[in-house]
Amino acid sequence: MKEKRNFIGVEKHIRITDIEIGKQIERIMELSEYKSFNKVITEALFYGVPMLCEKLFGEVRLEEAVPYSPPIQSNELEDRYFRVMIQLLKETVMNVVINKSILSSLFHAKEYDNKGLNINNELFTNGLMSDTPDYLYDFEIESIKKMQREG
Repeated sequence: MKEKRNFIGVEKHIRITDIEIGKQIERIMELSEYKSFNKVITEALFYGVPMLCEKLFGEVRLEEAVPYSPPIQSNELEDRYFRVMIQLLKETVMNVVINKSILSSLFHAKEYDNKGLNINNELFTNGLMSDTPDYLYDFEIESIKKMQREG
């Protein structure tokens, strides 16, 4: 019997103490394809464990797990609205990247100026001085990780 249990999987008992998670599980179980508590928990682990390993060990890619998304009913007006919103977000990201590059170049120029070094202007023209300063790079990486954990 023990060999069969090892082959089938691990049997564990859980206690859910977070009321919000309990409500979310109940909501999922209202869907016809999730009438089994075991199926809900198995899929939650399937999606959640890789993210936890990514957070703790950096060893699993989040892209490997594709979350279930129910079919969305939409209308043409909403679709057009979202296309415009996505385009505006892309433009905003592009402008932020440009601003970051310019500000990083100015930071490095001031840094070299303070050291009394002459810098060839072609380095700026060619974008070779636009590396993000180390302290901002570290801040950016930590902020992105935090947003991924929260969202």
